[in-house]
Amino acid sequence: MYEWSLMHRDRVTHVVCANKRGFLITASADGHVKFWKKKPEGIEFAKHFRAHLGAITGFSLSADETLLATCARDNSLKVFDVINFDMINIINLDYTASCCEWIFTPESAKQVVAIGSETDSRIRVYEGKGDGTALEEILEHNAPVMIMKYNSTYDTVVSVDCRGMMEYWTPPVLSASELLQSKLTEKHSHIKFRFKTDTHLYEFMKCKTLPLSLTFSPDGKYFSVIGKDRQVRVFNFLTGKIWRQYDESLSVYNTQQRDEGSQYHLDDIDFGRRLAVERELEKAWDKALVREMPASSTVSSTVSGDSAGDSETGPQPAAASSGPSPSKGSAKDAKDAVTFPSAVFDDSSNFLLFPCMLGIKVVNLYSNKLVKVLGLVENTERFCNLSLYQGKTTLNTATGEISLNAEEDPTLICTAYRKARFYLFTRRDPDDSANEITGTGRDIFNERPTQEDRGKYLQKKREMGSSAILRTTMGDIHLQLFPDKCPKTVENFVTHSKNNYYNGIIFHRVIKGFMIQTGDPLGDGTGGTSIWGNDFEDEFHHDLRHDRPGTLSMANAGPNTNGSQFFITTVPIDRLNNKHTVFGRVTKGMDVVHLIENARTDKFDKPFDDIKIVNVEVQKE
Repeated sequence: MYEWSLMHRDRVTHVVCANKRGFLITASADGHVKFWKKKPEGIEFAKHFRAHLGAITGFSLSADETLLATCARDNSLKVFDVINFDMINIINLDYTASCCEWIFTPESAKQVVAIGSETDSRIRVYEGKGDGTALEEILEHNAPVMIMKYNSTYDTVVSVDCRGMMEYWTPPVLSASELLQSKLTEKHSHIKFRFKTDTHLYEFMKCKTLPLSLTFSPDGKYFSVIGKDRQVRVFNFLTGKIWRQYDESLSVYNTQQRDEGSQYHLDDIDFGRRLAVERELEKAWDKALVREMPASSTVSSTVSGDSAGDSETGPQPAAASSGPSPSKGSAKDAKDAVTFPSAVFDDSSNFLLFPCMLGIKVVNLYSNKLVKVLGLVENTERFCNLSLYQGKTTLNTATGEISLNAEEDPTLICTAYRKARFYLFTRRDPDDSANEITGTGRDIFNERPTQEDRGKYLQKKREMGSSAILRTTMGDIHLQLFPDKCPKTVENFVTHSKNNYYNGIIFHRVIKGFMIQTGDPLGDGTGGTSIWGNDFEDEFHHDLRHDRPGTLSMANAGPNTNGSQFFITTVPIDRLNNKHTVFGRVTKGMDVVHLIENARTDKFDKPFDDIKIVNVEVQKE
């Protein structure tokens, strides 16, 4: 389990650790960048920058960990001094950057950064602290570059374009002395191939897929690439050939799930939820990659797994468990921002950690064995971007004390799909009572809403109302709603109610000793939509649990698939927590709920005699 999680105002898309400097840096879809200082245990906030007006497309920490570069859809590059956590330069671009990467060694005369473009194949090189004049243009690709990573050990850049073509190239030598030139030549001489046909660098074009991320090992001898085809490939950098490959396709997990004796066999409902998230994630990848590709640079790809079902189901009883160019800095950019999964090596380069459907896998590359799966119990987070801190923190900033014998506090930092949080895995177990003041436990609420946001929220809460009367053909059920804790779910229910959407709808699924379900206009559990016309996300809250009879909760067909159907429990059912959104409680009328619960039903749990909703009366505050 993760020990802590902290917030941004929007979805966290990037995270990187400066192990030598003791800093953690995060970025979110709204263009904000935050610096955090590593403590002997945990982290603390250092500084917040509203760096960009659009979604961040490139995020690069220099090899010596002194400089950070970020580029975004607002056509700008920002340069930060990591040690002093300060912004030191702004470079305005006349194009939209697709990625950026520092490409200098500590011995280099100039600290230069390479930037790719979303609209052409050129890679432009700038001095990080310069005036924004391009020093050189590199033409290694025939299509826009989407990934660049610098291997400082061998002074070589690996870049990938939007067709899947992978290239090695050396950074331009600017004002180099003879001694430096000889050192760089010696580094380049270690590469053991002359022709690309001797390597596996055509792998992605051959498989008709695209890389989503690329990560170098600390010793520079290997790099891992996570592909859109859900293959994790580990390349030997010096030979350019694949050394290890791990299949993370959905078909593998479907096969594993059928083996009930498997160590990683999941509850059927939990597996279905995770599978739905994976398919939603694939759609997000497709949308993001299409946006990055010009119309002339298309690549076909296939998606593993079966198509997702469209029917909306309620909770299961225990017996049932078995290339257009983007606009400059718009809100839509932030909405469309997606975090691609990335892997990370440990300091020894012997272990690889990468996100998957189950959590985060830790693989021993030399024994080629799975060591463990982190976050297996975290069924509401799909981890994506990883970074690993393995340094020693000698200074305690809270007390000012310097420890000469500081112990290591290895910390894995992760982002998660569609989450405005980042998560910290450590050797310690989470302490749910640690934040007693706010009662938030391990999920820290470190962001406050603005005064404008609070005003809009209070006005919307008054308009939505906090209670309702569900009038049925068997009597009235009085409901308390929770618009403060799950506003979108309550807004959906209240708006449907005011629009008479639920009038005349039957209770189509009734299970004694479990729950009663309704809200489907078709009356068979397969219909119903939200007020927005599409499924909407879950809103789980630690105070709202299925811990008592009379809990009002949303039916769904997996994670983030809420529509119009809802149910009321007749007993406590803890296993539904964090799987169905609780948005209300019955305050009066449990006798009516029990009358409906005891109705005679057929083999499909549908009452023989229709029990209908007459109307729903919403009561404002």
